[in-house]
Parts: sequence; C-alpha cells; structure tokens
Amino acid sequence: MTTKTELKKYQKDKKWIQLTGPLSLSEALHTMTKDDLEHIRKFMNLKGVSKLKKADLIEKLIEEKEQLFLHALEMMDLERFKVLEEAISTGYVSTHPEQLSVISWWRKTSLLFSGIQDENFVLVLPTDYQNMLAQASTDAKMQQMLRENEEFLAGVKGLTDTYGVLRIEELFRLLEELALVPDRLSGGGGMRLLQEFDSYHAYYQLHNEWIADLLVDEPKKMLKLIDKRKDIPMKTFSKEEIVNLGKFGELPKTKEFEQFETYLLTTFQVPKPEVADLLAETVVDIRNDYPFQKVMEHIVRAFEFSSKAEAIEFSSQLTKVMNSTPRWALKGHAPLELTPVQPGAASTEKTVGRNEPCPCGSEKKFKKCCGK
Repeated sequence: MTTKTELKKYQKDKKWIQLTGPLSLSEALHTMTKDDLEHIRKFMNLKGVSKLKKADLIEKLIEEKEQLFLHALEMMDLERFKVLEEAISTGYVSTHPEQLSVISWWRKTSLLFSGIQDENFVLVLPTDYQNMLAQASTDAKMQQMLRENEEFLAGVKGLTDTYGVLRIEELFRLLEELALVPDRLSGGGGMRLLQEFDSYHAYYQLHNEWIADLLVDEPKKMLKLIDKRKDIPMKTFSKEEIVNLGKFGELPKTKEFEQFETYLLTTFQVPKPEVADLLAETVVDIRNDYPFQKVMEHIVRAFEFSSKAEAIEFSSQLTKVMNSTPRWALKGHAPLELTPVQPGAASTEKTVGRNEPCPCGSEKKFKKCCGK
C-alpha cells in the first residue's frame, strides 16, 4: 500500500503524472521533457528529427504512433505483453517508484506512463493504444512473434546458466545451432532484443564482447579459465533442454545433491527453507570453481559437529556434491563426467589425520577443532 510519505516524495516529480481520468498519448507526451522524448525517438530509431523543437517532436511521435507500437511489440516477450493486456480493462497497472528499470523501459516505448491515481502509483496506458493492443492480442502473427521472442530469450537464459559466460559471437552460434534465431532476429535484431530485455529486467552482466549470468563472480577470469580448457568440449544439450532451463531457471538436482539435502535435514535438524538457501549458495560457489576449502568454509558456518566422525561424513557428502555439480569453467560438465570412476576402483576418500587441516574449513588443525 502506498504511504503518504511516498506520495509526498513523488507528487512533485514530473515523471509522476497526477491522473484524474483516461490519458491520451498527446497529453502524456506533453508532460515529458525534451530528453524524455529523445529517449522515445532513439528507441524507435526515428531518423532526421533530432533537431525538432519539443512541440514538433511530439507531433511527429503522435503521427508515428502505430510504428511506435509495432516496434515496441517487436522488443517484447510474453511477460511484458501480459502487462499491457492487464492495462486494457482499467487503463493502468500498479507499480512502485523503486522499479526504476521497468518504469524507464515503458516510458521510452510510450506505451505506459508513470502516474499517481487515487493515491496509488500506476503505469497508465494511453487511450490511443487501446484498440491496437486489443487487436494484437488476437492477431496470429503478432502472437507468433511474441512466442518466438520468448523462446529466443529463454534460450539465452538457458545457455548463460549452463556455461556461465559466453562471448557474444559464441552465444549466437549456439542459438543458431539450436534453431532459436528466426529470420527477423538475424543480423542485429537478436542482439537488440537481448539488450532491451536486459534493460527491463537487469538480468545479465552484458558487455560488448560477452554476456554472463549474474551469479558469475568474475566473468573475465572465468573466460580465461574456460579458454585454458581447450581439451574439454562444450557439453551439448537439446533445444528443449536449454529452453526449459531458461524458462524454469533451475538445474536438475543430482542424486548426490538430494542425498546431501536429506543428510543435512535429518542430521542437523535445520529447517528446510534454510537448507535450501544454504545449498543454493553452495552450488553457486561450486559453479564458480571455488576450491573445496572455501566452499566448506562458507557452508559449515551454519553447522556444529558433535564428533570427528560427523565432520568427516559432512566433508565426504560435500565432496560428492562438488564432483557431481556442473561447473562453468568445465563448459557445463561436472568433474565426474570428465573423470568417471571405474567399477571396482578403490575409494579416494581418506581419513583426516589429527594434525591435518580440519575439513570444516576453520584453518585449524583437526585435533584442535572438530576432532577434540
């Protein structure tokens, strides 16, 4: 619920129109600064009008409103289109001033403008776009375009989640191989769609030369690690696997992960939500190629060992998770996939000596820590 303090703070901000009823595109544009209008012009890539005065630029934008609408739709996924559909019945959707990237994106498309109505923060749809939007909701070609955009963006998500960081040319090579780039997105169209998605969601670390998952700690360093592993081929996935990973955003749980999860829940009596959060952080550490000692140090803070045997068992369980978790530096492979254990091979697990570092990561000797 909007507080009076928040309303007072933003009521004098020109970006927040005081609304008393429906808003036309002309009325909305007249509330904007020349710089705001320039953002719309640049978004549309409208040439030869940069030197127009404010009133003339507004007139030109109104004249081109159908092209503005179509161009904005070309840069959308289904999530953003559903926001517009929600606005058809009431003329607006709820928002909050802290959603800066979302609000800025809608304003530069001219499809939604930030306003205050009945003491609530909203994004209002100009009446000029009502019929266009209603028609687009039932237009087969428009809906196909949105589905293609959705699948393309899911593919990008899936690939960055799998490989962590990719050079832009490599990203598009993989997208092409997976048949995720329709003709209209070839050339610069796909990159523009990706940039507009990130402008709205702030979902990636996006550079001119590379793109990285937000969870990759040091993308440039990770790229160097990947480049050194020339003997390791990229793990391959089907189009369906990559798209589903992009849509749902979670790696499939390995049996080792599930066993460790069960072990933590039953041995340490930690609430399930806390275990889920701890394991999510641990998987990120592993995928970032942190050494065992550092991964152990991060997770063990939440636990206390009652015996040497318990500390060793914890260490053993974590080792199994680390060996079975896909890593970005290994191009989507888990260590076990590259060095499979042969049937009948001797176990590599060892007993921790009393004078060795404690497996909990405290940097103390085992005998002075968990081995007391």
